[in-house]
Amino acid sequence: MRTRTRTVLSVPIEREGTLPLAFPDDLRFPDALVGEFLERDTDVGDTVLDPFAGFGTVLRVAADLERRAYGLEYDAEKVTYARERLEAVSDGNSNSRAGVDSGSDSDSNAEPGSTSPPTPTLRHGDALEFSSYDLPEFDYCFTSPPFATDGTTVDPLRDYAGESDYETYLEDLQDVFAQVNRRMRPGGRVVLEVSNLKHDGEVTTLAWDVADSVGEVLEFQGEVIVAWEGDETDGYGEADEGIYGYGYDHSYCLVFEAEEPRS
Repeated sequence: MRTRTRTVLSVPIEREGTLPLAFPDDLRFPDALVGEFLERDTDVGDTVLDPFAGFGTVLRVAADLERRAYGLEYDAEKVTYARERLEAVSDGNSNSRAGVDSGSDSDSNAEPGSTSPPTPTLRHGDALEFSSYDLPEFDYCFTSPPFATDGTTVDPLRDYAGESDYETYLEDLQDVFAQVNRRMRPGGRVVLEVSNLKHDGEVTTLAWDVADSVGEVLEFQGEVIVAWEGDETDGYGEADEGIYGYGYDHSYCLVFEAEEPRS
């Protein structure tokens, strides 16, 4: 299923439940945003990927919609918490446990013939090594990569540890999605939720830079403006940084289509 893409969405910035105190910053997708795209662009049984799975929201919503969901997450503590949340999706399916990994390449999606909802597979892994994992082909990818500002000196893709810089960050994102592209079915869609960032009186045009970089390995189809509804205290930033955070009340979903890998 794929209908005409709306270019502007209004979405309430509401998230299910609260995070433990170990995670003071609630950076989860609102369920409504994920559901909007998956219901519009995918069908029951489609295979969905989130290579920056975070707290597992994309995987959980995809499974609720009876899509087969796979994800990678670099932060081990987030993986542990997300797996606990994802197990709820599998209630009633005694043959599976969300996020079974144990260092093996087996997945935990529903067995053939099962009438239970597909169980999400979440692995503790590194998106920069995406091609090294034994994963299926995907119909759809929905994710939000870790953000970076121009002038960064740390590596956002590895939990903001180690040294890096903004240009390397963009090159690394391009590398990740070049690898993802090779696992996408022809015509598969990749959607990245990003924002431009206001910081220290400057603006990092992150959304435009990601579109340019990832557009080198995927075919850019355009952007959807997401206008967030709610109070400023509901967003990702401080109370004076906009409903979304980072100085804005909106973000962008950049829409790409898989294409034949370039030599």
